[in-house]
Amino acid sequence: METMGYRPTQVDPDVWIKRATKKDGEPYYKLMLIYVDDVLHIAEHPGEDMAKLGREYRLKDNVGPPERYLGGNIEKVQTDDGSVAWSLSSYDYLINAVQQVKDELIKKDLTLKQFGTGLRPYPACCRPEIDVTPVLDEK
Repeated sequence: METMGYRPTQVDPDVWIKRATKKDGEPYYKLMLIYVDDVLHIAEHPGEDMAKLGREYRLKDNVGPPERYLGGNIEKVQTDDGSVAWSLSSYDYLINAVQQVKDELIKKDLTLKQFGTGLRPYPACCRPEIDVTPVLDEK
């Protein structure tokens, strides 16, 4: 990655960063998230760097806009202010995890106790993954 101009971030060595400039002249950072054999590349035009990466490593044939990363669902969403952002949801991952627990309990002839009403804490239309509410300083 360093030969491609990326450097690992201080917070997470699996997240690589590189300065770049969009076609309109706006500066931004390209990101490459790499975990074992999963790569998520965030850039205005990711094909160029993915092609370079493909010369070093064998990539899957279905390289394209992300749908999943590390078990999470990825989708492009439009926020209330009209901007577009990528969103990561763990919905499918959680559904699968709960099903695995249920299957294990059935094997052991056990069941889950239901606690509370089972009501949602928020309405079904709530989308916290697209919340862009600014965080206020707690001074």
